[in-house]
Amino acid sequence: MFKDIYSRFKSINSNARITIAVGPLINIPISMFTTYATIYMSRLGLTAEQIGIISSINLLAQLINSFYAGILTNKLGRKITITIFDTIAWALACLAWAFSRSFVTFLLAALLNSFVKVAEIAWRCILVDDSSPQERITIWSFQNIVFAIGGLFVPLGGILVSRYGVVSATRALYIMSFVVIFTAILIRYAYLTETSIGVMMMQNSKNSSHKEVLKDVYDAIKYILTHPENLMLLSIVVLNNFQFILKNTYNNLYLISQLKISDRMVSIFPAIGTIMTMTALFAIIPKMRIGGEKGALLIGLVLTSLSNLLLVLSPPRHIGMLTLTTLISAIGFAIMGPNLETCWANSIDDKKRANVISYSSIFITAISIPAGAIGGYIYTLEPIMLFILIFALSLLACAIGWVIMRADKKAAGNRLRRLST
Repeated sequence: MFKDIYSRFKSINSNARITIAVGPLINIPISMFTTYATIYMSRLGLTAEQIGIISSINLLAQLINSFYAGILTNKLGRKITITIFDTIAWALACLAWAFSRSFVTFLLAALLNSFVKVAEIAWRCILVDDSSPQERITIWSFQNIVFAIGGLFVPLGGILVSRYGVVSATRALYIMSFVVIFTAILIRYAYLTETSIGVMMMQNSKNSSHKEVLKDVYDAIKYILTHPENLMLLSIVVLNNFQFILKNTYNNLYLISQLKISDRMVSIFPAIGTIMTMTALFAIIPKMRIGGEKGALLIGLVLTSLSNLLLVLSPPRHIGMLTLTTLISAIGFAIMGPNLETCWANSIDDKKRANVISYSSIFITAISIPAGAIGGYIYTLEPIMLFILIFALSLLACAIGWVIMRADKKAAGNRLRRLST
C-alpha cells in the first residue's frame, strides 16, 4: 500500500511534489489556530456580529486583491508571487492576530490575511501548470491529504487550551505558527522552479498595457460564460465557498454555546475528521469508478449535504451524533475536494488558467462578501437557522452536480453514436 502511495507521489511533477511536501508545515499551524479563532475573538470581547463584519471586510479586501492577482501572478511569476503574498497573508497575519486585543486590531489582521487571494492563484497554478489532466486528480488527492493532516494536530491545541485557557493558548499558537509558516515559505522558495507556463506568461506580460489587461478581463468573463460546464462548476465553487465561510466562522461557537460541548472536546472532532478523510483518500477514492470524476463529485456533494442536515438535527451533548456528522462530512470532503478541483482545472485552457481563476475568484469573493455579516445576523437571531441555510446551500450544489453529470453522460452518449455511425 505505502509503496503504491509513494509511487503515485513520485509520478507527479516536481513543483507539485515540493508544494505538497512542504504543505503540512503551513496547514498544521493553520488548522490548530483556526479551530479556536472565533472563540478567541469572542473571549476577547467581540460579538458574533463584529466577528461576522470582520469576515465580510476580509472578503471585500480579497475581492479587491482578486482584480490584480492574475496580473501579478503572470508578471512576477508563480514562485515569487506565492512567496511574497503567503508571507503577508499568513506569517505576518499570525503576528497581528497574536497581539490583537480589539475589533480594530483584528480587522487589521484580517486585511493582511486577505492577500491570501493573490497567493492562492499562484499556488493553484504551481500545482497544475506542468501536469496532465489525468495527473491532476492525483495531485489534488495528495493536496487534500495535506489539508486533512492538520486536523490530527488540533487536539494538541485542545490540550493547551484546557491548561492555559483559550486566550493564552491561542495567542501562543499564533506565535508558533508565524515561526513554522515562515520557515516553510523559505524552504519552498529554495526548491521551487518557475513553471513553463509561468515563464511564458512572464515574457508575454512584459509589454502588456492597461488595454490588454482589460482585454484579459473580458476574455476571462467570455470564456466562463461560453463554457456551460465551467459556469456550473463555478456555481458549485461559489456555493461551497459561501457555506464554508458560514460554517468555518460559527461552527465551533455553535458547538460550545448551543450543543454544550467543552472547549477541549471541540478540538477532537477535527482529528476524527482527519482520520476518516485520510482513510477515504487511500481506501475509497482509488476504487471509485462510478461516473468518473463528475460522478464522484456528485457523491461527495451528497455526503456533504447529508452531514450538514445531521448537524441541524443534532441534540445538545450528543457526542455520537456529532461524531457521525464529522465522519460523513470528512468522507464527503475527501471525495468532493480533489474531484471538484480536477474538474475545475480541466475545464480551463492552460494558457488562460491564471486569468480565468483570478477573475472567477473576483466573482466568488463578491458573492461571498455578505456571508460573514449575514451569518452573524442570523446567528444572533437564532443559531440553528444559520445551519439550516448551510444545509440548503449544500443541497443546491448537489442539484447542480447532478445536472453536470447528466450532461456529461449525454455528451458521452452522443460521441459514441457518432463513432458508431
